[in-house]
Amino acid sequence: MTEQGFSTMGMVLVLSLLGGILLAGLNKLVLSQQRHLNQQKDYYHAVNHTLSSLQWSTTLNWLAATEQWQCQYHQHAKFSVCIKSSRLTASHFILVKGQYGEVKHYHLASLSHGKLIMEKGHWLDYCPEKQSADCDE
Repeated sequence: MTEQGFSTMGMVLVLSLLGGILLAGLNKLVLSQQRHLNQQKDYYHAVNHTLSSLQWSTTLNWLAATEQWQCQYHQHAKFSVCIKSSRLTASHFILVKGQYGEVKHYHLASLSHGKLIMEKGHWLDYCPEKQSADCDE
């Protein structure tokens, strides 16, 4: 009877150890997925703020666009929007750059009486200028 008791105790111990290892692995997986989810949430939060900055730019008054960036900052929302004349030769577009943190989005627009008019279909998640130096402030 003692040998049977020891084998039962041994089996319980092995199963407990195996269950603990599986639970530790599951916990590691859950934490990894939670970090990934938080990174995605932060990214989409930044994208929404960036798109809000582009929308906000249409409510502002702007001077005529030049080769230099003109920027305005929203103190409460902590995003910025900048404009400059685009070097694209197809039209006389104004390049609008919305930024929140490291996330930037661009839009091509025109200027009428100090107000931006966003061109439909000209939303970009990259800078359309040929030289990257034309995209930086």
